[in-house]
Amino acid sequence: MVWTHHNQSSKTFDTINPIWDKNIQSSGITLDDQSKLKVKTAIAANVLKESGAETGVSNTKNEDSHGLYQMNRSGGAGKGYSVEELKDPVKSSEIFFKVEKKAFTDLFQAAANGKTLSQLTAQMTEKIERPSNSSAKGQERAKEAEKIKPLNLVG
Repeated sequence: MVWTHHNQSSKTFDTINPIWDKNIQSSGITLDDQSKLKVKTAIAANVLKESGAETGVSNTKNEDSHGLYQMNRSGGAGKGYSVEELKDPVKSSEIFFKVEKKAFTDLFQAAANGKTLSQLTAQMTEKIERPSNSSAKGQERAKEAEKIKPLNLVG
């Protein structure tokens, strides 16, 4: 799959796409191609809002969050991991899926049950990313997801 939405993010998404595929497959939930695309687009929309798909981003104002997913080392999904691990796109993707395994399994099941891209993006935001004011941010990120689905994805 080639991501074409953002020039900078294309390389990042191409790098982590196999990790997303591996985790979808290992969940034991069967997704058709359209459902996989919706899940990946929901994840991508959150990555774009969290970090702009920039691997080296850090937020140390009132937190200790790093990398694509902005995992917080002081009590969030990044606890126990180094800044270097969280800034590595492959390693941070593996960590994120491991730490949030149940929530991702629920997301994959929701996709298998026919949830829309907007619903999946909101679920990703509210149950996995969990930013402050996650309900409003879920709706905002759902709008971002609609911009990158599926006409701007080639694969």
